[in-house]
Amino acid sequence: MAWRAGEIPAVNLHATATALARLYGGLLSGGTLDGVRLLSPDLVRLAAHNRVDDLVEALHSCL
Repeated sequence: MAWRAGEIPAVNLHATATALARLYGGLLSGGTLDGVRLLSPDLVRLAAHNRVDDLVEALHSCL
């Protein structure tokens, strides 16, 4: 399908609702899915970090 070739970083995930729920479940469980560690705790913390506040602070410092 041609639409899958699009590169849009913010929305470039193609998954079913069930698969997406499993992905989020793995993040909520600290990077473990079905008893298997897939992501390190440090990576989960990094993925959950709020970057919007950082961008707002950077923007304000430029003004």
